[in-house]
Amino acid sequence: MKQFKRIFNSGFIIAFYVIGLLGFAIPYTRGFFISITPVSLVFVFFLILFVHRPFSLNLIIALVVTALAGFAVEVAGVDSGRLFGQYHYGEVLGPKLLNTPLLIGFNWAMLIFCALAIAQSIKAPPLIQVLLVALLMTGYDLALEPFAIKTSMWSWSTGIPPVKNYIAWFVISLILAALWITLRVKVKSNLAVVLFFSQIMFFILSVLLINLIQL
Repeated sequence: MKQFKRIFNSGFIIAFYVIGLLGFAIPYTRGFFISITPVSLVFVFFLILFVHRPFSLNLIIALVVTALAGFAVEVAGVDSGRLFGQYHYGEVLGPKLLNTPLLIGFNWAMLIFCALAIAQSIKAPPLIQVLLVALLMTGYDLALEPFAIKTSMWSWSTGIPPVKNYIAWFVISLILAALWITLRVKVKSNLAVVLFFSQIMFFILSVLLINLIQL
């Protein structure tokens, strides 16, 4: 039964992003699918949290601290341009506070959760796990940036993200992952792994399809 639930949940996540991919690829439905981006992000994260066990106090602390820290660094980044480079958010990600979507902190928490699930699936020392989380997060941002720019989630004054953006992602992710490891949070979630890589493939394929359609 557990195996069936795991396969069903993973299949649901994959189907969810396949439908999203088709929606983004079709010009007539793209606007609608872009508009529901905040809702879809919240939905899939609550789904993987709902099926996750055990749900410990340390996990809750790690999620809350990561969300607040993620939001704080993004506010600082938008305000100063020193952390990531000069950029500003569009309206796609929903309501803002201090020129930063409230969803951003939530998204940092989701991504660290997923990346740690991948890192902890590998029998490796904590330091290696922390480094792997930082690398996964940076790789995720590499896939995300073209999609985010194409869908007006945010835009860069230089047109494309500067190198410092990826350095900042690596360092911030490293610190946050170290926090989770220090709190001894265990994330054993196949669904989180599926979600992480489904989103990466969704970003890459969406941009490719949109570019092909526009040729």
